[in-house]
Amino acid sequence: MNGESHSIFQPLLELATPDLYNQNAFRLLELPIEANDRELHRRCDLMEKAFRSKLPIPPGSARILPRVLAPDDHEVSTVAHALSDLERRLAHEFWWFWPLTSGQANADHALRLLTKGDEAGVLVVRKQAAALSSAEGAVARHNLAVFHHVKALDMDMEKNPEKSIPELDDHWKQADHYWAEVQDDEAFWGLLTKRIRHINDPSLTTGAARRLRATLPVALTLIDARLALRAIETSQSGQRHLDRIQQSGRVATDINEGLRLAVAPLRSQIKHLCESAQREGDANPEQADQVVTRLLEQTVKPLSILDAVLPTDHSARQAEHDQVAMAGLLAAIDFGNKTKKWKTCLTLMDRIAPLGVGAAANKRIADNLVIVKRNVEEGLCWFCGENPADDAY
Repeated sequence: MNGESHSIFQPLLELATPDLYNQNAFRLLELPIEANDRELHRRCDLMEKAFRSKLPIPPGSARILPRVLAPDDHEVSTVAHALSDLERRLAHEFWWFWPLTSGQANADHALRLLTKGDEAGVLVVRKQAAALSSAEGAVARHNLAVFHHVKALDMDMEKNPEKSIPELDDHWKQADHYWAEVQDDEAFWGLLTKRIRHINDPSLTTGAARRLRATLPVALTLIDARLALRAIETSQSGQRHLDRIQQSGRVATDINEGLRLAVAPLRSQIKHLCESAQREGDANPEQADQVVTRLLEQTVKPLSILDAVLPTDHSARQAEHDQVAMAGLLAAIDFGNKTKKWKTCLTLMDRIAPLGVGAAANKRIADNLVIVKRNVEEGLCWFCGENPADDAY
């Protein structure tokens, strides 16, 4: 990422999933991003009464691109709690539609069109405004990024998105284009800083705008990577998402950080499997061959997913391959030393060897392979060269 860990705006990353807009507070509550505390409380109370009465939820004052499934009481409670934290609220505001002029959401022509469901009209209005080199143009470009991003993610989460691939691809292309413009638009980040100053709360400093800007390309990569993972884990191809990451124009450090965050759950899974194998092997080295076999079988899928998502030179990919190889190697050596069944040990090590990626891991595997092969040769009958030697002769 561009900067140290103190430059991360964590609330933005917390929302960076394929369900980003399905869980956006202002989309669920159907309120403008500048809604005050009183308006938020009144809306939440109204929705809670509807839940208790099992009645339809009345539309909010800014009902833009409503979800197919209405929110439930748990979701409303969750987003209401999120908005009580000003940094988290800023993240929800960032990922939703802004009025062209601060404080004028009700008079905003494009937002009024969106509340009426006129998506074609709003695109015309926004594209006209986006051509302006002004604060209004900055907001318009941001809103175009949000609009196309919402549409792309909504379509991608459908059961059969391939039915509308050209339209889907266009939304992704437009979303990436406008997010790149937002990233480089000093006017927009000035407006975000102004928004923070308007909120005027000591818990939210203007440094949040700088951190949010630094985090945005990582968050966008994280969303794309999680889409790829979701596709791969359901036996689909995630390649178009991975291609989009590499073609995004984001710097390599931001891409690598987004990918690293996306595969963190897989890495935790692999770590747990390796630690369990090491404990089992230490406790019962006579049966460590079974431990190694089970470890190799259990890590086939998570390692294959890592291989599909991460570039071959990504540090996380190397680390996990080497971790499995080392855990398997140690258990195999313990088994050989305890049982002297060196042929079985060699078979295990032949399976482990291809897993190593790093130079240190490969050297350790190679060195131990030499030792085990020598032990196999020395332990065979001198006459047939196949059966174990018989100490009785």
